[in-house]
Amino acid sequence: MISLNPHSRSHWIDAARGAAILLVVFGHGWRGLYSAGLIGDASLFEAVDRFIYAFHMPLFFFLSGFLLPGARLRSFPSSVLRNVERLIWPLALWNYIFLALVFTAGSGANTPVDASEIFVLPLPPQKHFWFLWALFLIATLVQAIRIWVPEPTRVSWVAFLIGAIGVCLLWDMPDALRPWAQPAVLYLPIYLLGAVMARLDLTWPRSIIYVLGAVAAFIAAGWAAVTLPTTLLSTLTLAAVMSWTFIAVIQRFAGTNAFLVMCGQASMAIFLSHTIFSAFFRIVLLKFDLTNLPLHLILAMIAGVGGPLILRGLARQFGLSRLLGFGT
Repeated sequence: MISLNPHSRSHWIDAARGAAILLVVFGHGWRGLYSAGLIGDASLFEAVDRFIYAFHMPLFFFLSGFLLPGARLRSFPSSVLRNVERLIWPLALWNYIFLALVFTAGSGANTPVDASEIFVLPLPPQKHFWFLWALFLIATLVQAIRIWVPEPTRVSWVAFLIGAIGVCLLWDMPDALRPWAQPAVLYLPIYLLGAVMARLDLTWPRSIIYVLGAVAAFIAAGWAAVTLPTTLLSTLTLAAVMSWTFIAVIQRFAGTNAFLVMCGQASMAIFLSHTIFSAFFRIVLLKFDLTNLPLHLILAMIAGVGGPLILRGLARQFGLSRLLGFGT
């Protein structure tokens, strides 16, 4: 049996994060190439895009929630300050780094910016930095709940999950609030589902039959995400199914894969800086009129993963990891 005990952080969580961050790099590279006009088949682009985005970001929220029951309970001010350091500071810093580099790239960027856009406030979040803000809001809310209910039971977590689903499905959020809160409200149920699954202390059997069942469920949910009309309820359901079954497959086949574990441990550095490295190589290739799609995809992945790993290594060597928002 494969233990899903969150109290002892095993390699499978890092491996799952590593696989998810590779999908993030691919997904952003895929969208960048489409924006640059290098993917001519719109239906192919949409199918791949919908499949990846159906679960790769929800997976991060699921894993964060899964680790929650084993996390040390801090005072509310201490928790907020810690999350400001690990989530808001990287958001602000890399937002400005990203905008400055896009401005420097000029017409080579898919979406150029002028000087006046560089110094706007980083909130509400722009581009992929929405994830850090949404996770900050969710973590702050959940910390407040944990202080109010210091030792939630399984029933309590299920009640919180049902309440979050109800808010997500029924609340008609004002338009002015959407840029600030919509992603957090959407992904709070996935985060809490991870917490519920951790409290149930479930295990995935190593039997190939169960794993093949997980693979089949993942493929079926992916097919539904690509082909069926999307609703809020279907989005949540498919995200939950694909996240959970993806974890089962990763645990069985790649739970101790050294490369995935390394990428998982470096996921913040990759998330923050990958678009910069991928976009740089895309711009260079286009300068030389190289438009081969497989070549662009391969280099986008190599640059989007390798560049941040090198940057993280240098940051750790010179004691700059916390300053750059990469953690310890």
